Amino acid sequence: MVGKLVVSLIWVFWMMAMSSVEGNPSDMGVVVSEPITLSEEYIPTYSSTFDRVNKRGYVICGTNDEFPGFSQNSWNSEDGSRWEGFDVDICRAVAAALFGNADDIEFTIVNGKTRFEFLIDGSIDVLSATTTFTYTRNVAKKLEFMPTTYYDGQGFIVRKTLGVSSAKQMEGARIC
Repeated sequence: MVGKLVVSLIWVFWMMAMSSVEGNPSDMGVVVSEPITLSEEYIPTYSSTFDRVNKRGYVICGTNDEFPGFSQNSWNSEDGSRWEGFDVDICRAVAAALFGNADDIEFTIVNGKTRFEFLIDGSIDVLSATTTFTYTRNVAKKLEFMPTTYYDGQGFIVRKTLGVSSAKQMEGARIC
C-alpha cells in the first residue's frame, strides 16, 4: 500500500513539475496547499539511503544509455546533453517528488553487470534501467522493487477463417 502511495505522490509531483500549463496551478487538476512532510506513520524502509539523498540535495539515478525511448543521452545545440526516455522520466519523477525539481538529479550509466553492484554499494540511489522483478533479486540480493511501471507483449493478428489459436500453429508461415 505504501508503495502505491509513493508512486502516486511521485506522479503528482512529476505532473506538476513537467506541466506546460501556465497560470493558475489548479488548472493542472492538482493543488498542493502545504508542503508534504514525513510523519511518524511513514518512514522510508531504507532511511540511510533517504537521508543520504536528502542531505546531498539530488538523486543519483542509474540507467542505461543505449535504450532509445527508455533511456538515452541525446545532444542538441539548444540544450546540449540531455537525458530522455521513460526510465529517465521515472528518475526525474523521484527527484521532483523529493525536492520539487525534476532536475535535481545526476545520471550514472549502468549495464547488466554493474546495475545491482552500484545500487548495493551506494554508487547510485535509484535504478531505472528496464530491470525486471524476480524472486531471486528481491530476496537474495535484498533489493526492494517499485511496482511494475511498464508491460509489454507480442501478438499476431490472423484471419479467423484460418482457425489459428496459437503462435506454434504458424510454423513456416510468412510474417510481414
